[in-house]
Amino acid sequence: MEEWIASKGRPISEQDSLTNARDEYEQALGLAREVGNKRGEGASLNYLGIIAILADNAVEAKQRLDESMRIAANEVHSEPDNARAILSQGLYALRIEHDAKKGQRFFEQAIQRYDKMQRPLDLKRARKMWAEWTEL
Repeated sequence: MEEWIASKGRPISEQDSLTNARDEYEQALGLAREVGNKRGEGASLNYLGIIAILADNAVEAKQRLDESMRIAANEVHSEPDNARAILSQGLYALRIEHDAKKGQRFFEQAIQRYDKMQRPLDLKRARKMWAEWTEL
């Protein structure tokens, strides 16, 4: 499951790699904030939220994912970023809240958005990620 998170293009599958990825995304978050790049800030927060989910840190995951969602919806107004944030909320519901139905609703919302935007690669990636997440 962790393979889909990439740190500079390298798969992450071990705890050390998660720690390294967290450090790199923290640096990216700091830089994005420093230069006022809201899209980069939202993406970094999203990936930090996912890393927190994988580390079973519910409080941090919720905070990061909620802030990522707020930025995508209210500040950058980016449908792809919003769909990504919704998909990550599904992972939170699935892994932290242990609510498969809620997770599935988030997944379906994200899929609908990707489909509406005609983004077949994002759609394919989202379906693959969800299949991996639900196998666990």
